[in-house]
Amino acid sequence: MSEPKTDWKVEASAGGQVFRTALGLAALTQKSVWFSNIRQKRENQGLAAQHLAALQATAKLCNAKVAGDALNSSSVVFSPRLIADSQITV
Repeated sequence: MSEPKTDWKVEASAGGQVFRTALGLAALTQKSVWFSNIRQKRENQGLAAQHLAALQATAKLCNAKVAGDALNSSSVVFSPRLIADSQITV
């Protein structure tokens, strides 16, 4: 994927905690973010089920546009909008 135009770029090669934390901050600040090399230093690289669930729940919470939301994806673009729901079902 060529580098998309976003507010932030996060190199998330170290692990899922960086991904989840930056995802929450992006939603709260309404800043778009490109995550690259997700979990590349791990044996099982890319988004695992729990990271994908966090991405989908956060996207639902703020009606975000998302690209790359699939298991094992190594790159995600997350573009949040206003937080619309105070409760969601996951």
